[in-house]
Order: sequence, then C-alpha cells, then structure tokens
Amino acid sequence: MKTGLNYEKFNPVIFNLHTLRESVSYGDLYQWGRSKDGHQNRTSNTTTVTATSANPRHGNFIETTFQTDNNWTDFAGENGLWQNGLNDPCPSGYRIPTKAELNAERLNFNSNDRNGAFTALKLTTGGYRESSLSTIFAAGSEGFYWTSTVSGSEARYMYSFFASSTISTTRRGEGTRYVALKSKILCTLYNLNLNWLSLGQSVFVKSHLSYVQNIILFLV
Repeated sequence: MKTGLNYEKFNPVIFNLHTLRESVSYGDLYQWGRSKDGHQNRTSNTTTVTATSANPRHGNFIETTFQTDNNWTDFAGENGLWQNGLNDPCPSGYRIPTKAELNAERLNFNSNDRNGAFTALKLTTGGYRESSLSTIFAAGSEGFYWTSTVSGSEARYMYSFFASSTISTTRRGEGTRYVALKSKILCTLYNLNLNWLSLGQSVFVKSHLSYVQNIILFLV
C-alpha cells in the first residue's frame, strides 16, 4: 500500500480474486452505526419500525423514510455510533476508519476508479442496499464503503465505479460495506470501513481497511 500499510493474507478466497466482480467477495451490507446483529446479511428480513436506541434487538434491515432522517435509529447518542466503539462490528482492537483515513488511501490508487480500488485494496463491487426499499442495487458494477465520519444527518463513504472513486455522503439507513482500522497507539497491528474479515464473509488485511465477507481492515 502506498501509505506504508502492509497487507497480510487472512482469507485466500479474497486474495485469489482475479476480478472485482466475483460475487463470492461481495460481502455483507451494514446500515451505518449498526452492529453485527444479522441485518447486514443480504437476504435479511425487513421492518419499517425505527429503533430508539443503539440496539434494535433484532436482525431485520430497518427501512427508512425522510420523516426519520433516513436513519434506522433515532436517539440522542446516534452520532457517536462507530466513533467511540459503540456498535463497532470490527474485530477486537480494530475500528472503522474516518473519512480522512480512507480518503488518504483513495488518493494513492494507481487509477482513481473501481479498478484502482481493487488493485490497491481488493475492494470489489458489492453494490448497496437501498434504505427505503431494502433492494440491492449496483452489485457487480459499483462499490460502497462506510467511514466512521458523520455529516449532518448523513454519513461519509467511499464510492467507486467505472469512471472514478470519490468520498461522498449518503443516508445512514443505506446498507453498504465498511473497512476496519487499527491504530498503532492502541495496538501494533491492523482493516476500514478496509481489509477483509468475515462479518458476513470477508477477509482480513493488515492495512487501514478491512471487510468480512467483505470488510477491509487497515493497520496504521
């Protein structure tokens, strides 16, 4: 990795990929700030009932509307999810990267598009799960990866497709992938929201990003 991070192969399935469109690598799709409670499965059941805490106490994908700010939950501490360890789906010692951390990786891609993301970090085009319909879109053509950074009622993520890769904002109720990051200050190790670990089916990579069944892990 051009930022000085080192990869470590934890899952041969991901590292033996030849293209960014191999469905075995698409992985789970997380709503921003939610834990690994089952909702991330691509075929999980759905509900329209908005949670009122960090823990909805079920594994359904929560469909959202503009009345709920397109978020799956509504409580005072929601902006702290994924930023202080609360609901962090990463393995122990890891966390989801910030917008600045993930963007630093993106700026070093050999081409600023989905091919560059795949070459540098093995990021594939797993698509996303739309927040109001719970339908999966763009699988096989576009990749979406969460960061831990919020922006108003939305959150920041990295979007890669055939023409470019960019950091943008979207509704927290959308289901996308994430990368995990481990700080040398906390521990001298590793994923993020970007390395592969299996939070659904992902691989661990000693870098800033990590994803299980498609989660990217990063080591800083």
